Amino acid sequence: MVFCLIQGDAIKNSFPIDTSSHTTIGHLKKAIKDEKQNAFSGINTDKLTLWKVDIVQTKKNQEMTIKEHKGVELHSFESIGTHFQEVPLSTNIRIIIQPLLPATTDQCTRDTANLGYVPRREGNLGGTLLCPDQLTSNSNEGISLTDNDTSKRPLVVKSLIDDLLIKKIILVRAPPYSGKTSLTQLIEDYLINSAEYLTFRIIRFSTLWGNDVGKLCNYENFGEAWKEILGIDWLGESEPMDIDVDNKSVTAGQFWETVKCGLQGSHDIYIIMFGAYGYGSNLRDLSIPVEIPDFNSKSIYDIKFTDNELEEYVTNFCRYFNLKEHNENIIPEFIKYIKNATAGHVGFVRHILYYTREKMKPKVNELTWNKILVYLNSNGFNETINSNCRGLPKIKSFSHDEIKLCENVLLNKKHPYQSSNNHSVLALIKSGVLVIDKNYMLQFSAPIVMRSFIYQNYGNEKISETVPKSLYDFIVSIFTAMCLESRELLQRTLSFGFEEREETIILEQMWQKEFYRIGKRRLNGYFMSCDVGATFASNGYLDFYVDEPLNWAIKILREERCMAKHTKKFDETTEIYKEITLYAKSIAIVDICSESIKVQKLKENFVHVSYSKNYDAFKIECLGRDTMNINF
Repeated sequence: MVFCLIQGDAIKNSFPIDTSSHTTIGHLKKAIKDEKQNAFSGINTDKLTLWKVDIVQTKKNQEMTIKEHKGVELHSFESIGTHFQEVPLSTNIRIIIQPLLPATTDQCTRDTANLGYVPRREGNLGGTLLCPDQLTSNSNEGISLTDNDTSKRPLVVKSLIDDLLIKKIILVRAPPYSGKTSLTQLIEDYLINSAEYLTFRIIRFSTLWGNDVGKLCNYENFGEAWKEILGIDWLGESEPMDIDVDNKSVTAGQFWETVKCGLQGSHDIYIIMFGAYGYGSNLRDLSIPVEIPDFNSKSIYDIKFTDNELEEYVTNFCRYFNLKEHNENIIPEFIKYIKNATAGHVGFVRHILYYTREKMKPKVNELTWNKILVYLNSNGFNETINSNCRGLPKIKSFSHDEIKLCENVLLNKKHPYQSSNNHSVLALIKSGVLVIDKNYMLQFSAPIVMRSFIYQNYGNEKISETVPKSLYDFIVSIFTAMCLESRELLQRTLSFGFEEREETIILEQMWQKEFYRIGKRRLNGYFMSCDVGATFASNGYLDFYVDEPLNWAIKILREERCMAKHTKKFDETTEIYKEITLYAKSIAIVDICSESIKVQKLKENFVHVSYSKNYDAFKIECLGRDTMNINF
């Protein structure tokens, strides 16, 4: 005798079949169909699929339903005795029956009538009724689990699942392009392929899918879209479920009531939600209809790549692209670069790898790290992040207040976040430009985001018709324009006291911003990359690099700070800034200081710029050059 159960049914509905009078699995199939004639009406015996399992029955698990399992398929020709020889009194469920229903238009109705719910459709989206070829509204979302370079992220996925089983409700709020949709796919894949969760019904649901069934999945008709996609009413059954809800920013009151009950521990439904911020007509707010405690909340910091994950992902991606065979130095340098430029932001990591691969495919046989660096600091790559990367800011759509807030964060590196109804703050957080760190400070979500903001905000003025012949001439032309244009701006700029001197000095970031704004237009189309410290993964912080064929490297200092240290960093023997010294044709450390500070000694590669008290005159001194005074 063996206990059997129809897949998707509750354990309490298991039934015994006498195996003593049957010799093959084929005979057993016929006996099962005879026993459950109503359940298998209209289905041929040979269409039943039997799976050998071993599920313990207890008083406590009788209400549990079996939707997924990791059984061994039994074939009609096999002998029953080969598989089942245990004592007759065993009550463990040993056979799961998977019926194949006729492909008719009332299939959903038939499923629901027989089982009380729609069983998981293998190969369909998230265990719903949707086939992958029905998906049209968000074809750029998510990942392909079969790609060789896809990372399954087992440690992050397992930690989220373990946390979910304890807390029942988890809300992950993170900006666009941060890997939310791909993480729902990975969690689903992990759950349905783990024997540990075979008693759970796993559902992955995206509100974006409502468009694919002709139902706008908004606050008012969430239930209709759910039924169209799943085949049943929302929570039509009370069996244990594990639900991934992607893009939860638009949803329904009934759903949030379920979430509220889950927070109180009053049902066996586990829900992990991924989304940005806001809901219904309140999309500009950071709040949702139910207060989610910090205990149940997670952010981008919890789902970004860990250092180990990032290293493994980049390594596998590069090896799949056959980079290692040609230059073993590429992979460690690429890892270092991506860590600095992306801060582990999943979408940006993928973007850099993908577009580098596409650009370098024709050159893979002679590829070097320097060639990759040149590309990553070229206008071609810059256009990909400004045009094809939805996780990066689009300055044209920013309000005046939003731009000013970004400038404030840029100048001060961070800015205090105060919970309020400040629409500029909320909009920048929602769009992923700014994030709130664990100290409640606003900062750019990644260095590459700051780079994009600088380029768009300061680099789009009318360009010059000529290009300076040398790096020195370039620097002189910038301060000539700065003297004419920027005096009032520099006078107004927020200043602070410098400990070594009583006089007030301008923030270094303001000099950098003005240098970039004016320098970009002086280059007549040549690309100037900013935030090169992250780009070159150097130990120091280099400010600007001008693309081929000029190949200029520039560092901005103020008030002679750290001159000796930066001189050493450009020394090839120390291997600091090594990538730049290998490739840059000209290097300049621009030291900006008050005219009250006299230059003690001119040094190679240094350009000393002294400004007057009112910023209406500059003096430029450089080894081997005549002193130049600029004033209007």
